[in-house]
Amino acid sequence: MADKKDSITLRVSKAMPSDVAHGRARISGDNGLGLKPGDVVEIKGEERSTGAIFWRSRPEDEKMGLIRIDGIMRQNVGVSPGDAVTVTIIEAKDCVKLTLSPVMANNQKVKFGYDIEDFALRGLSKRPVIEGDRIFIPGLTIFAEALPFTVLNTTPKGIVKVTLETDIVIKDEPKDAENV
Repeated sequence: MADKKDSITLRVSKAMPSDVAHGRARISGDNGLGLKPGDVVEIKGEERSTGAIFWRSRPEDEKMGLIRIDGIMRQNVGVSPGDAVTVTIIEAKDCVKLTLSPVMANNQKVKFGYDIEDFALRGLSKRPVIEGDRIFIPGLTIFAEALPFTVLNTTPKGIVKVTLETDIVIKDEPKDAENV
């Protein structure tokens, strides 16, 4: 068996439709990092990093050196399909507090119901995030479109994992889509 590596370089490819908005990164199981499904990895582009949950790639992707991530994760890392990223297994700390703000065009306003934080907690449970990420909350739509959120702040700092004990705060004041 080969020695375990600290990080690997992979070529970015589009996510499978079932993985979109769930924070998953599909990577070959035979990658040298010793990853197990559910492990948290850091995906590092030229300027920025984000966290993702490792899932095994499909058999047809084995040995191709690919990482399949969705468009919002590619945007978070600042990469496009075909670009190279560095992937490292990390030990993400549990997120104590997560502050989110909706991303709306033209400073449109949005008002959420009283239980939006509980809904977000269920949708984001076990999901790695980092300040500055743009994310979707699975199942949350507005006018039949997924509503993006910006991660304004996390406690502690760095890539953290949302747990069922995380205190989620969702601001009503949106971030302008052009300025995020």
